[in-house]
Amino acid sequence: MFHIQAQWAGLERLFALGDIDPLNVFYENLLDNSNTVCRQVRDFVGIETGHVFSLDTSRTKKQGGALNREWIARAKADLRY
Repeated sequence: MFHIQAQWAGLERLFALGDIDPLNVFYENLLDNSNTVCRQVRDFVGIETGHVFSLDTSRTKKQGGALNREWIARAKADLRY
């Protein structure tokens, strides 16, 4: 967990040095309410559209398999570090 916290701290320093105000988008929020999150991104970058965003109608499909399960197991083991 320390490594993740250190990476976040590094990003925050980078953004502060560059006077950058990023939009934080979290995967879990995107899954729970894709339309709201996509509209927040749209507004953040200044694009206007009446499009309704939905993962259910997206042509992009969830990818996953043995490699994903291996990475998840490794991440969980690392977090117990």
